[in-house]
Amino acid sequence: MADLDTLFAEFNKQYKAKIAYKGISDVKYPRIPFTSPRANYMLYGGIPRNRMIEFFGDYSCGKTTTSLDLIANAQKLFELEEKDQHCVFIDAEHTLDYEWAKKLGVDVDNLYVLDPEEQSAEQIFEMVLAMVESGKVGLIVLDSLANLVSQQECDKTMEERTVGGISASLTVFCRKLCGLLKTHKCTFIGINQIRCAGVGQAMSYALYDTPGGKSWKLNCSVRLEFKQGDLFDEHGKNIPKNSESPFGNEIKMHIKKTKICKPNRRVGTYNLWYDKGIDKISDLFDIAQKEGIIQGKGWYTFVDVETGEVLADEGGKEIKINGKESVIEFLNENPIILEEVEEKLNKIIAGE
Repeated sequence: MADLDTLFAEFNKQYKAKIAYKGISDVKYPRIPFTSPRANYMLYGGIPRNRMIEFFGDYSCGKTTTSLDLIANAQKLFELEEKDQHCVFIDAEHTLDYEWAKKLGVDVDNLYVLDPEEQSAEQIFEMVLAMVESGKVGLIVLDSLANLVSQQECDKTMEERTVGGISASLTVFCRKLCGLLKTHKCTFIGINQIRCAGVGQAMSYALYDTPGGKSWKLNCSVRLEFKQGDLFDEHGKNIPKNSESPFGNEIKMHIKKTKICKPNRRVGTYNLWYDKGIDKISDLFDIAQKEGIIQGKGWYTFVDVETGEVLADEGGKEIKINGKESVIEFLNENPIILEEVEEKLNKIIAGE
């Protein structure tokens, strides 16, 4: 009888891949970062690559905006690391906006867009699998799962009742997709809506659910729920929800599931300005202060958390700045110091 090492070697030889081995390697999951340092902080560096991810929530809560932000950062990442990989946006809701995508940093001229018309969910899923198998796609965003129509629904009239929606085909799709994503180094983000699930059910059930069935939820490595937070004015001050001319709003993120990091940073927010996109520097200030890189109250200094040394200017004088807004302005005007703070913060965010 063969021992286990020999048997594992035979498995690998038979399937021409190292699928069987001894020991667990200490692998750092590669990430696609958000622009928001707070969002990166929550997931220890961004969304995991080569996995299935779900963004869900009510309408106008930041799901599509956040996915476009990730596309912008993925394009930069692929340009540096893997020039033959691209991003694809599947616009099943037909709401992709050129100017808004461009404002968020997307290289719109090099973004591949699939704009389905009469294609069923099954046909779209087959196209996704083909794109992943091509090995030329590093990130696919589907907006949204809730807007897909199953072949069963396509073949029936409006009066004929259908059961299950896309759940059955989505289950098969998930089983096929998971392995392909890892093999071909592709990440899939499915945007989803929430719906009322309480009608006709016992009160022990959740009041809200997402369409697609349980298999989709089980196969996703990360599930992020989004909600629209407070509105704010041109100075970043909170204003009432019924205000006529807000300049932006908070986007609230809640980690509902994560299989790639500790779930100890579950809830966070970041600011979205309608005229300039995601407020990166304000976020960076808050997280850097939380982690001790920026210290003080009123007057602020920059500190190397490893050595305790306070950052000084070219003349050797400690940098002290009065007020958060002044610190943000200082960082915007001093890209070298901003880069240094970012570098130290990213090590902390990644848990290094």
